[in-house]
Amino acid sequence: MIAKTIFLLAAVVPAFAQSSWWPPRILQIEREEVQPGKMPQYETLSAAYADALGRARVTVHRIALNMAVGGDRERVYITGYESMEAVERARDDWGQGPLRLELETLREKISEILADRQTMVAVYRPELSYRPTDFNYSEIRYVLLNQHLVAASQEAQYAQDIKGQMNTLAKADVNRHWYVFRTLVGAPTGTAILIEPFRSLREVDPFIDNFASPFNSTYLSSRSPEIGIFMVSHRASYPK
Repeated sequence: MIAKTIFLLAAVVPAFAQSSWWPPRILQIEREEVQPGKMPQYETLSAAYADALGRARVTVHRIALNMAVGGDRERVYITGYESMEAVERARDDWGQGPLRLELETLREKISEILADRQTMVAVYRPELSYRPTDFNYSEIRYVLLNQHLVAASQEAQYAQDIKGQMNTLAKADVNRHWYVFRTLVGAPTGTAILIEPFRSLREVDPFIDNFASPFNSTYLSSRSPEIGIFMVSHRASYPK
């Protein structure tokens, strides 16, 4: 199952580091779990899919993340868009381009060897994001991804909790940076996703005992509370 709290090991691809697309207004998160024994075939197909995106000259970024610790069958893909219209436009471009058949065929072949696939589309919440623009993505190595569920009755308290923690960190001038997204489709209503990058895991040590509070302690994930560590796959990311 997909993790609630996830470290994404990210020696970030150059396009991710140098582009101004992050943080995107709209974030698409694809999570795929591969059937046992099918990883070699999956790796070949996912790399071929990225190559086809390159030949199709797709304009969006798609970052592929491989599980590095705790298992080897889960993959996460992150794609950013400036609007829902851009999501539609990208789908139209892919669906009408000369490589449409090749992309569809590759995706079908990938689907045949998956045990599970989840696709979520989420909107960026800048008011709940801490120091979101003060980070050089060329220096990112690790990212915390925290997926949690907020009931409608908890929404006001949830926002208050996050802003309270942000105020505490700001007063202490703690150099952390996180981005909160609220899912629009693909997950139960109220699902939120927090993404926090790190240059080194040494940055985690000062608050490891209370790492993701209040997100884990108060708000529950709709998925199982597993932990995974992921590594960027340059072969399966686009642009390379």
